[in-house]
Amino acid sequence: MVKPTLTASGLWLRTGEIAGLPLRVREEGAFLPRPLPGELPVSLRTQNLLSRAHHLAGRLDEAAVRLTDRRILVRTTQLREAQSMLALKQVIVAFREVLAAELSGRVPSPPEVLAVRQFLRASDEAARRVHDSPVGETVFRLAAAVADPLRAEQTVHNRLPWRSGPRWFGGGRAEHAYLLAAPPGADLRGAAEQWKVWVDTTTDMQVVAKLALGAYQLYTLAPLEHADELVYSYVSLELIKAGLVEDQCVPVSVFVDRNRARFERLHRQVVDTGDFDDWVGFFAEAIIEQCESQLMLVHALERERHRHFERLPTRNDAIARVVNALSGNPMLTAQLVARLCQISVKQSRTLIQKLEGYGLLKEVGSRKRNKLYEVPTVMRLLNLYDGRVSPQDRSLPDPARR
Repeated sequence: MVKPTLTASGLWLRTGEIAGLPLRVREEGAFLPRPLPGELPVSLRTQNLLSRAHHLAGRLDEAAVRLTDRRILVRTTQLREAQSMLALKQVIVAFREVLAAELSGRVPSPPEVLAVRQFLRASDEAARRVHDSPVGETVFRLAAAVADPLRAEQTVHNRLPWRSGPRWFGGGRAEHAYLLAAPPGADLRGAAEQWKVWVDTTTDMQVVAKLALGAYQLYTLAPLEHADELVYSYVSLELIKAGLVEDQCVPVSVFVDRNRARFERLHRQVVDTGDFDDWVGFFAEAIIEQCESQLMLVHALERERHRHFERLPTRNDAIARVVNALSGNPMLTAQLVARLCQISVKQSRTLIQKLEGYGLLKEVGSRKRNKLYEVPTVMRLLNLYDGRVSPQDRSLPDPARR
């Protein structure tokens, strides 16, 4: 490529030689997208998808109130986003492993589990902060916290984890690339600043359409390290800021990961044409599917809570509080139960032994102190409702209307 070329969707820049890239990618150069538009006309099909996505997000937020502890939706969403983040780096970490690590105190954990716990803490802080802070600034703070928790409060530009090397799209190996991102430097940082301003500028766009555009720009620029997980976090934070949901409970990464080839094709389609319609529809579909899945999980957790009570031969106030806590905490310790139920640790241990005898709890591991327990039925539900909704499941009862 001899000189920069401006197209309808952005600017193609000259780059140095990057070993292994396909010939087409080397010839076209690196891509810097145009600033995002302030308004976006969409097709009737996409408009219908957007309306349904908004409707289901509202239903999910209302239904979550039925849970004794809605944090189970938040934690499972965050864990799925973290699993997606690690899968892109070809690292696998299990739900149970991370949940156990969170309750293990100072027990050593593998590096990948520590990385997930760091991501969870940063995500919690971002969700709290975004209610009173700009979305763009919150995303950048999250990036800093994930990269280095000691610098989480430092948002001066030279302290942020700016990308310092090439970034291509299409997999971890250069020969699979279908696009090369703009190189590090002033142009990239300037575009990132434009993105921050855009996401916090009021527009007439529907929320899901806006977050789809914001996700495209952030993903395509990849201005910071950890770009992939930042996109998923940005979507959650945009939903929270707009008031569609109260917290992080829509794991769009599950849909994107399962439809990765389509995601990449649509990404390249926007780059080639500047047309966002199908891309916006894709994100609307992601939110529709994940809200439906989470609604079914809410219904299943509520049903399981009632079944837990049916298995009690007798009940009193203390044991009722503990049973209520089970559906929101798939793994727990006596200390956690005591804190959640406002009882003593000694009483907590006694009640846990009773529930273990009733088959509601199962001890995991072989610790002598700070024993860890699992709620098998709840863990099974979390593994069952992994964000995948089959067509026959779409007729399940609406938990928000029961």
